[in-house]
Amino acid sequence: WIVIETSGSSHPLPLVEYFKNSVQFALKDVITLVDATWLRDDFQQGATLIPKWQENVQRGIRGVENLLVEQIMFSNRVMLTKTDKVDDNTVRNIAQAIHPLNVYTEIIKTSWGNLDVRTLKGKQDYNFVLVEQLITELREAVNEPLNLSDKDEQSLVAKVLKDDRPFHPARLWNICQQYLTKGVFRSKGFFWFPTRDDVSLLWSQANGNVGLEITGFWRASVIEDESQNYTEEHRQILQDKIDSVESRFGDRRCRLTVIGQEDEVDAFIDALESCFLTDEELDQWQQGETFEDPWPKKIAKLNQKRTP
Repeated sequence: WIVIETSGSSHPLPLVEYFKNSVQFALKDVITLVDATWLRDDFQQGATLIPKWQENVQRGIRGVENLLVEQIMFSNRVMLTKTDKVDDNTVRNIAQAIHPLNVYTEIIKTSWGNLDVRTLKGKQDYNFVLVEQLITELREAVNEPLNLSDKDEQSLVAKVLKDDRPFHPARLWNICQQYLTKGVFRSKGFFWFPTRDDVSLLWSQANGNVGLEITGFWRASVIEDESQNYTEEHRQILQDKIDSVESRFGDRRCRLTVIGQEDEVDAFIDALESCFLTDEELDQWQQGETFEDPWPKKIAKLNQKRTP
């Protein structure tokens, strides 16, 4: 079994068509993840999704509604995510609203990726017959840029923010309240805070929801920890790995990918860049000064062990 995870902004048609013409592989499932809070907040519990899509078709434009609708049409399983943030009645309303788009798909609710993997191991192969007409109709359209605004025709963009500096916790908190707009669809990556400079933090944002998780410890913090009884050989291995990273702070660094409407992505990235510590603040951090940190202290830890 091979699980292929594509970007949420990608269209399923090319992948489905590839497996349709392949004799080496058997496609079992096309699974679409749909944010239940997004449909609740932006599409009136899914009720306005189909009308908005139909309006786009009549106007000859392609918006994010087209992409989402077509992802559902190609899928044989739809997973409603973040269902822990919506009540059961809303989940039912959303499922009923999107079901007419694909009466053959199975709709599953989940939260925090809590899903029994055995449910994905279906015995039957993906039914290409159901999407043959869809492939024919959309083959050319999927290459057209999405119209993400009623005012401007803008393409969906993905931009990467790279820096070795940490974010100022309070500034980042405030920026997220002001600049995390509907046009910023998805952002993910890792970064660090001066207040928690031993751990690598995973940033995961979808629409208005932001999650922080600890992915592990920076090697620079591990090698500085005198309680770790590493041999000289082990320390040298750690140091070599640290030296291979372009950073002024060991292997500590920030890498975030932001996906969304171009002008809003640019504004969000500009705002994020203002959150990095200034040279003066970096000196303060290195001298042991503290910074205001409003982010939750109890966040998920994905890796309990300190490993090189």
